[in-house]
Amino acid sequence: MEALWKKIFICTFIICNIIWIICWVIILRLAYLQIDTPNIVLLLKIAKILQWTLPIPTVVSGLIYDYKRRQERKTNRKK
Repeated sequence: MEALWKKIFICTFIICNIIWIICWVIILRLAYLQIDTPNIVLLLKIAKILQWTLPIPTVVSGLIYDYKRRQERKTNRKK
């Protein structure tokens, strides 16, 4: 069970960080180009929202992984 949660945590971490980096690239690229068309402004707002919300799944999966690991340690001590 621990291996499954570890894989989920690592996959979530990698996927969220890749998306987070892409969002930063979009933000920096748009700031460099200084384009203010409506579609670009909407994309910039979406990227900013994703930038702050993407770490949440990584933190949650990490907390679940840590909780499951502690539960397994407790059951191993009782045996």
